[in-house]
Amino acid sequence: MIKPDQSANIYPRSIENIRAVLLHFFPKHSHSEINEFTHKLYDERKLVLLEIEEVAKQVNKHYDVLEADLRPDQITLSNAFKYGEDALINFPEIRGSHNRTRITENLRKRILSLDTTA
Repeated sequence: MIKPDQSANIYPRSIENIRAVLLHFFPKHSHSEINEFTHKLYDERKLVLLEIEEVAKQVNKHYDVLEADLRPDQITLSNAFKYGEDALINFPEIRGSHNRTRITENLRKRILSLDTTA
């Protein structure tokens, strides 16, 4: 994924805005899990709000890829988001097991095959 245009980043990268994005795209996850992950993303300061939104949107859209290869207890918000971050931003420098790399590659292929702007 190409880094988003910073001039398009009109909303501040705040805890409230990160939480709103996560609540919108991950409605099946508990509020406590979303709150905890919101603070983690905010404290890490690796991603701008537009990147957080894009990763969340793509993971939500292609959640079935994760469900096909992972047990339900393995699909935490943090884990699902990390797969998306690796597929969209960190690729090809993915760290993890062979299985994690395979699932990340499958997710990336699905995202890119359906993304007309890629």
